[in-house]
Amino acid sequence: GTKLDEDDVRRLARMENLFLFVSLDGPEEINDERRGKGTYRRAVGLMRLLRRNGLLFGYSTTAHRLNWQAALSQAFVSSMAAEGCLLGTYIMYAPVDEGAPGELMLGPREVEAYASRLRAVNAAVDIPLFDFEIAEGIHGCRAKRGSMIYVDGVTGRVYPCPKMPFSAPSCSLYDRPGENRLRVILASDFFAGFRKGGSTQRPCTAHFDEEVGRLLELGVSGREAQQIATLMTKLPPGAEGGGLELAENS
Repeated sequence: GTKLDEDDVRRLARMENLFLFVSLDGPEEINDERRGKGTYRRAVGLMRLLRRNGLLFGYSTTAHRLNWQAALSQAFVSSMAAEGCLLGTYIMYAPVDEGAPGELMLGPREVEAYASRLRAVNAAVDIPLFDFEIAEGIHGCRAKRGSMIYVDGVTGRVYPCPKMPFSAPSCSLYDRPGENRLRVILASDFFAGFRKGGSTQRPCTAHFDEEVGRLLELGVSGREAQQIATLMTKLPPGAEGGGLELAENS
């Protein structure tokens, strides 16, 4: 998003039903430590450009062990509102990418404190804040209900959700492309099996080991199977089999 220029933004402004999110992981020093020096100011510059062109936008934050308290401070949220953000969304970090450090993942007690802080700050600021996983603790898993998917625009792969970027090798829009290709993928054995198994009344990561284990049974690619095996070694103590139960009940 920081590479969008004024011409890009003007083209976006001509589109209908568009809401953009700019990624920021907290105040400038904390954001730049992880995302690179200068990224905070470039992101804020983009917000100002979007605002000048009349676009609707919010910010998106990945909450991890080193940033969640600052990213959920009233001062940070208020600064985002002042830049024109209409909504703030949060997603708890999970080390799904190769090389992603497992020690940044929130442990169960941190998740409880995080959920409590989110509620408190939400009540004190002028824009709504939302964490999809915490909401799923109330409303259930959207991916299991079939109301959410995640598509990688580069590879064409279709996944259950961003937190579970694993699927069968055949689940690609670019594999035998044609009419109703997405419908064929969503009716495949992989997606049918994913929706049938487990509970829809809890976040997928509430029982992370159980859920990713089921994906292995459904037939993910060999590379992704290795990613899952590596991921399981990174989970903090207590995250296996209930890392988000505290958030569900808090």
